[in-house]
Amino acid sequence: MAAATELFEAIRAADAGKVRELTAAQPAVVNARNLQGQSAVLMACYMGQNEIRDLLIDKGAALELHEAAAAVALLGESVGAALGGHR
Repeated sequence: MAAATELFEAIRAADAGKVRELTAAQPAVVNARNLQGQSAVLMACYMGQNEIRDLLIDKGAALELHEAAAAVALLGESVGAALGGHR
């Protein structure tokens, strides 16, 4: 199974340990996108997976401007604080 597919499955399952394992083995996977073009970090935001969201951001996941705006709209200050600490 491809690392990106495993990452999105781990996010859906709220498996932060698996996300850590995958990002340690393949750091570039933090910027993976699913078939709909959604980034892993945005999916974590949509699913309320704050620990995984923060882990992905800590590992260098990039958010496009529209994704960051959507994440802030969904989660308010919690994601804004997470993004503010990672410039």
